[in-house]
Amino acid sequence: ALQVLSAMSQSTLEFNSFSYNAAIGACKKECAWEKALHLFAVMVQSKIESDPITLGAAMSSCKESGKWEKALQLLAMMLPSNLRCTTIASSAVLSACKMAGKWEKALLLLSGMKQQKVRFDSSTFNAAIGACGKAERWEEALWLLGAMAQTELDPNNVITSNAAISACEKAGEWQKSLQLLSRLERSEVKPNAIIFSSVISACGKGEECGKALRIYSEMVQSQVEFNMIAFSATISACEKAGEWEMALQLFSAKRDSKVELDTITMNAVISACEKGGMWEKALWLLSLMSQSRLQSDAITIGAAISACEKGGG
Repeated sequence: ALQVLSAMSQSTLEFNSFSYNAAIGACKKECAWEKALHLFAVMVQSKIESDPITLGAAMSSCKESGKWEKALQLLAMMLPSNLRCTTIASSAVLSACKMAGKWEKALLLLSGMKQQKVRFDSSTFNAAIGACGKAERWEEALWLLGAMAQTELDPNNVITSNAAISACEKAGEWQKSLQLLSRLERSEVKPNAIIFSSVISACGKGEECGKALRIYSEMVQSQVEFNMIAFSATISACEKAGEWEMALQLFSAKRDSKVELDTITMNAVISACEKGGMWEKALWLLSLMSQSRLQSDAITIGAAISACEKGGG
């Protein structure tokens, strides 16, 4: 599309908004936000009337490149003009705010959308909740979840629930994570591995090893596809609680099932042994990593050395 537009510029053909919309849309796919903004500027200078689709495409290009400030600037151009602020355009800006963790900007934008009577959809709320989650603003995330429930939209879906649970997990709010998981299950929506991982991680941060193990067991029984992140989070929960025997038990079970474990998981098991002063186990795990050609890192070596110091090895 960009090549065609360049060829058109060298000919006598006239441009229209459709031509620019296609070219700016191509910029989105290439994450070429600078080209998108340049085309939009040329469009304005040429006095070609833009529409919500044009601005929406330019905003999406900025969003894909993480340029939330530019996306907000484009939205500001929409507000005083006669252009209607669309749900798609607003969601693009909210997604840019989410990527940057700009939760305050996201909430301000939602307020502006409400004043302009722009229709909210699930992606609107998901992006705003995600922005709050990235900034560890779990209370605002749950407030948005409640606001969504007051609309015709159903917050009990996998994507929205994952965004809210992730916000609680980042802040270490394990009780809230468990409550959200229970609410989702009561609505007969099947949680995915990502949701289980977030809840397990939240329990681990709260040193609630027993609850983390219960959720992991529930995930296995629900026949959700095995997820290394969830498994590592469970091992990490055992490590934080000093439950090295349970960590080894989980590790052995997965090793017997021929699952290839990663460095993060091995570090968690070695750290669990380190806390228990089990230096021989830590060195054995280190040797297994070498045999499996897993790359050890500073955390691996540090945990193994500390285990030897504690165990007098």
